[in-house]
This record gives sequence, structure tokens and C-alpha cells, in this order.
Amino acid sequence: TLLASRASRFFSEPLVSQLLPLVGLAYFLHDSINPSVIYFRKNIKFRKQFLYVMVGSVVGIVVAIFLAFEFDNASALVGGLLSRRASQLVMSFLITDYSPSFGINSNLLKSLLSYGRWIHATAIVSFLANSGDDLFIGWLLTSAALGYYRVGFQLSNAPATELSQTINNVMFPAFSRIQDDLDKVRESFIDTLGLISVLVMPASFGIISIAPEFTILVFGEQWESMIVPMQILAISGLFRSIAKTSSSVFRGIGKPNWGFHMNLVRTVVIAISIYPLTNSFGISGVAISITSGMISTLPFQFYGLQESIGLEVGQLLPDLLFPLISSITMATIVLIIVQPTYISVIFSIFAGAIIYISLLFVSSRILGHSLFSNLPNG
Repeated sequence: TLLASRASRFFSEPLVSQLLPLVGLAYFLHDSINPSVIYFRKNIKFRKQFLYVMVGSVVGIVVAIFLAFEFDNASALVGGLLSRRASQLVMSFLITDYSPSFGINSNLLKSLLSYGRWIHATAIVSFLANSGDDLFIGWLLTSAALGYYRVGFQLSNAPATELSQTINNVMFPAFSRIQDDLDKVRESFIDTLGLISVLVMPASFGIISIAPEFTILVFGEQWESMIVPMQILAISGLFRSIAKTSSSVFRGIGKPNWGFHMNLVRTVVIAISIYPLTNSFGISGVAISITSGMISTLPFQFYGLQESIGLEVGQLLPDLLFPLISSITMATIVLIIVQPTYISVIFSIFAGAIIYISLLFVSSRILGHSLFSNLPNG
């Protein structure tokens, strides 16, 4: 916040000096959240964790879309972020009876820092990978380009990210509890990744198929430059959900160093590719760079999973292949039938859901792989 005026001069955008203090306020609200929300994950309270995460996400997206209509500038993004953090702060106190108090436990702090050095290192490289694209666009392109990119990113990644994040926040403590039984960890990971694939793949491919019509109808033709980046970033969201699941296992079994290595590779790939791709393709190039960074983590994820829990890639194929084929088929049909009208878009979404569920059920029946084997017990 104190550097708002300098940041405004750096980006050559007066609006930055007005919005940056609000971003600082959003992070202050986030840091003020009731710490007892961690117990939602530790005690595997699905309902409360879902309410806490989804209420904030929905409020943030709705506010961002409303402000985009009203102001057509970056204030929509900041308003969405601020409303999301404020909603989560309120929810953190509404759905729990715990009242936090201040105190310092030096022994506990030492233990946490010993384990957390990899977590802190991961947070640093993840911050560079997650925020570097925004800074780069603001520096090289324009604030308008940044606005198009951020809204496209939020819309394309929200379904995949929120679904996978909610499930993995709950599975992380489960992996911690069974970390000494690697066979059970491996089975739980396969089930969790299968469940996430069943939910995230159709969402990602569905976004790709309706992005042009949805963007023109909801935002107007002036937002047309957001369409291609949003479609590319939907693929990034899919691979991001896989990476989050792998990270949950690595942290849960006490090997967070694998999470650091995969995020370091992602950051390096983005750093190398973002400038030439942006020069050539604008914000679509940024989206390609971000997606390439996510894809580059796959070899390290699979190698880390093989080394840590003895997982072979072939064990994942049934749980990934069926939803992938069903999602691609569904998206192809939706691309054919969707028209640039509100009724058509809504109809296409519902038709796509029915087509996907039917294809997934039929293919799993024919090939002898039960759809519901992906659902963890308890």
C-alpha cells in the first residue's frame, strides 16, 4: 500500500494508486480469518469446508462480473478479490464456535519451521509463478489487457480450482493420518484423482466449448480478445487440479520437497517462455506460457509419486481416460449445437452435462470400470 504511487508510475496507470490499497485491505482481511477453519480439513468436515470456500468464490465472481459491467476496468478484479476475502472472513466466524486467542509456543514453532522450510520455499516460487503473469502484462502491455486476462483467468480456472481445492483441502489430513500405510495412500490418491477428473474435466472442456458465445453475450464484443486466453487457461486449470492433488499427497506423507521441485520447474518454464510468447501472441501468449508451465510439472509429479508411494502411471489411466474421452466428446457436440443466444448457451450447458454423464456411465459399463469406484468411502 505504501508503494502504491510508485507502482502506479511503474505501470503508467493512475488507477493502480487507487486500487493497490484495496488489494492490501483484501490481504489484511484474509490474514484476519478465524484460524479454526483449519479444523474443517483436519476433521474432514466436508460441508463446512465447502461452504467456507464456495460462498467466497461465488460472491467474488458475481461482484467482479457486476463491476465489469459498471466500470469496464481493473476495479472489477479488485472488487471481486475484496468481496471474496470479506465473505470468507464472515463465514469463518459464522460456521464455527471457536474464538482465537494470541500466544507463542517456541517448541511448536521450531517443529513447524523444520517441516515448513519446503512449504515456505514452495510458497515463494508459487507466488512468482502465480503472480508473475499479472506483473508482466501490466509492465509490457496495458491495464486493459491485464483486465481481460484476469477475468478470463478467473472464469476459466474457478470451476477446476475450487472443486479440486475443496476436495484436496479435505484429503490432505486424510493422507497425513494414513501416511505410514503407503498402499492405502496410493489407493486413496487414485480415488481422489479419479473423482477430481470426473468433475474437473467436463468443466474445463465445457468452458472451452462455450467461451465465445458466453463472452460475447455476457461481456459484449469489446471483450472478444479474452476468448482465446480463457480457452487456453481452461486447460491450465485442468492440469492445475492434478498438481494440487499430487501436492496434497507430498505434504500429507511428509515429503513437501517434491512440491517445491515441481513448482520450481513451473516457474522456470514460465520465466523462459513468457516474454517471447507475449511478444508474438499478446495475452494469448501469456496463457500459453502459464499452461506450458503447468504441463511441465507432470513428469516431476509422476516421478515423485512413484518414488514416494510406489505409484505407476498405468494405474491412473482408467480413472483419467474415461472422463477425458467423455469430456472431449461432450465438448465437440456442444460446439456444434451452441448458438450466440442466452437460451442456447443455457440449453447447451444442461445438454452437455447430460451427454457427459451418459457417455461416462456407458463407457465405464462397457469396459468394466465402475464410475463410482472413484468415490472415497467415508
